[in-house]
Amino acid sequence: MTTLRAVMVVTVALRDGTALEYPCGEQGLSEWWRQPCEKGGERFLAFDIETAVQQIAPFLEDTSNDAPRFIYFEGWDGLGASTVLRAIAEQPAHSLREKFEKIIHIDCSIWKSRRALQRVIIDEIKLTQQLAADFDRQDEEEDFSGVDQGSRAEIRDITGVIGRYLVQYRCLVIFHNGSSNTVDLASFGVPMLELLDTKVLWTFRGWLRLNREIPEKMEIFWAAHLLMARSIWSRPRNPRLDASDLSFTQLRAIHLHFCPRLGYVLPMASNNTLSKVLETLHIHCCGDLRQVFHMEQEFLEKIEALHEKCMLEFSNLKSLHLYELQSLQQICEAKMFAPKLETIYIRGCWSLRHLLATGSRCREDGRLVAVDCEKDWWDKLEWDGMESGHHATLFEPSHSKYYKRRHLRGTVLR
Repeated sequence: MTTLRAVMVVTVALRDGTALEYPCGEQGLSEWWRQPCEKGGERFLAFDIETAVQQIAPFLEDTSNDAPRFIYFEGWDGLGASTVLRAIAEQPAHSLREKFEKIIHIDCSIWKSRRALQRVIIDEIKLTQQLAADFDRQDEEEDFSGVDQGSRAEIRDITGVIGRYLVQYRCLVIFHNGSSNTVDLASFGVPMLELLDTKVLWTFRGWLRLNREIPEKMEIFWAAHLLMARSIWSRPRNPRLDASDLSFTQLRAIHLHFCPRLGYVLPMASNNTLSKVLETLHIHCCGDLRQVFHMEQEFLEKIEALHEKCMLEFSNLKSLHLYELQSLQQICEAKMFAPKLETIYIRGCWSLRHLLATGSRCREDGRLVAVDCEKDWWDKLEWDGMESGHHATLFEPSHSKYYKRRHLRGTVLR
């Protein structure tokens, strides 16, 4: 197996893409290649998606004896890989069409189940009508038995049909693995590829992963349309990686737009430095977001032990914009104190009931925090009191001049 990495010399805004949690070796397609990948892999220069597609094509076209059968594409330090694979599958070069008799695009970046993966394969090879009855029969049996949709496995008989069909062709398999587990494509009917001229180009979605050196240098993070990402960063599950190396020591601003499946943005551990440097937090239209920062239990206990008011201080936070976050319940598990907070803009965050504390000095200095929000939402906020620096009089709310109080609608019965 070889690993491809794209190298850029310009900054590109990430759109409509996902990235990886593991660079290689942690996710495999079969036991045969569950082995450490080459330390450096192959690197190539690409300024955009189109160039990356052109650079990858020669690796796919090479079917010589010593050419790798399995190609893992990491993208740009973990970014944009899924978008490149999708572009290759949807608009393959003429040379690839000549080289491979079948180009099979297995897009399971939004993971449902192993059964759903098998359905994607038969849809791609156009055997759906022939095998639909087998799927329906098995689904009915498992519906009756109460088997959860996400736990439904592949059907062995259908695996055999897929294998007998694909062994006739030279195939390029493009696979987006959206699960958190190893996926062996051979168990779904894809033949043992080392014996054939078939190749696999794949990537692993997982949670957003960046190069380990990036967090320490990153000052601004901006992302939009990460349609499948569940978090922007997650604690490494590989025991060889030290979580203390993954702190954001210079991250001043976070901007997220239209990331509908985000459950949280970043984790916070006892080595936290983010709360000391973050100045701007703007999040728009992330419907599943329940909290911004996920705090580890050890860190929560440390805050309770060391801080008299059990608050986490965001010492430089100045601007907070939260827009259309219907599921948002809290910014983090700990209560937050932001002494330099200047502006808050909130719309459509009806589940959020608690603002950050700012300190009583704000009122004494005549420097109230400006809050632009719906009046209905403001009236339902919960406060801890002036002694905690968390009171309505420390803020200066403003509401739209077009605001109208909601009234129940009904009809007059005659």
